[in-house]
Parts: sequence; structure tokens; C-alpha cells
Amino acid sequence: MMQTASNNLWNEAELGEYFRIKHGWAFKGEFVADTGTYIVLTPGNFNSDGGLKLKGEKEKYYTGEFSPEFLLKRSDFLVVMTDLMQNAPILGSPAFVPGSDRFLHNPRLGKIVDLNESEMHRRFLYH
Repeated sequence: MMQTASNNLWNEAELGEYFRIKHGWAFKGEFVADTGTYIVLTPGNFNSDGGLKLKGEKEKYYTGEFSPEFLLKRSDFLVVMTDLMQNAPILGSPAFVPGSDRFLHNPRLGKIVDLNESEMHRRFLYH
């Protein structure tokens, strides 16, 4: 449950009334490489307080074919959907994609889609 501002009144609402979460694609391991054009974003690319961190030489790239729907665009809004650590420090961490046509969306990340920004601003949701 969450409260949203409407005409200076706060209304209780379900988050699902304002957006959907789209899961990424399970990229085939045989096409994951240490170099390439497309970086596969994972929960390991997220800071616990939000935002992306690139891993430099430790990035994983994908060299196989994939549907264009999993190629992320600048400002796409992602959240971490799984965290393998017991205390889950990055679970739910948000980030905006910093550039287009470079990053791929894997299933451990949720992409915020169909966000009703007239009712909920994306920066509000991020925080």
C-alpha cells in the first residue's frame, strides 16, 4: 500500500495501480563473454542506496542474438528483483539506465513500464 497526493489529499493506493513491472530475458550462458557490445545488467550493477555502478573489466557481455525489447534505453527505470545475500542489501534498489543501446535487461531486474506519471512522478517512486 502507498499513499499518493491528489489535490493535496493523500489517498491509499496499490502501487500496481500506477505502473507494471516487466521482467527481463534469461540470456544463454554460452553467449556471455568478457568483451562485446552489450553489457548484461545484473543486481551486481546496483548500489544499495540506488543507482548503477559499472564494473569495468568485470562486466559481462552478451554476444548472441536477443529480442530488441530487452535492449534498454536511456532513462529506463529498473529495480532489483532478487538478492542472493541473506540481508538483501540491494533488493528493491532502483536505477535509471544511463545510455541507450548498450545495456541488456535480465530477469533478475524489473523494468518499470506504463508508469502513470500524472499520478506518480518517477523520481518520487525512485526514492
